[in-house]
Amino acid sequence: MSAGMGERALELMGERALGRTVFRRRMADHGGFQQRLARARIDLDAARLTVLDAAHALDRLGNKQASFLHAFYACRRPIATPSWAGF
Repeated sequence: MSAGMGERALELMGERALGRTVFRRRMADHGGFQQRLARARIDLDAARLTVLDAAHALDRLGNKQASFLHAFYACRRPIATPSWAGF
């Protein structure tokens, strides 16, 4: 999933929450929804920063010297994959 698609999904999630009413309150006003939205934002930012860090290391160190990052990020993949992405 690209970061742009994730941003769009967050935007749609917020719009839907503002338009829906659950238990006589807007969905966006419920704490559980706010926590999920915040977690999705954190996960998306973490994934974006992981990609930027890897790109910076490749630019700075080169392909061979930055190859250790591949193993490091492979171990972090479950953390960097947004929980709402369905993986």
